[in-house]
Amino acid sequence: MLGSSKRNEDSHMTMTIKVNYQKTFQEVVEAEKLATK
Repeated sequence: MLGSSKRNEDSHMTMTIKVNYQKTFQEVVEAEKLATK
């Protein structure tokens, strides 16, 4: 029981990290576009 809830927590953390990474990446891309203009 404890093992499965820990796994769910880990996968949720991974999803959050992926989403945050994508947002950060998009912001960097936008900044690069602005910088090259």
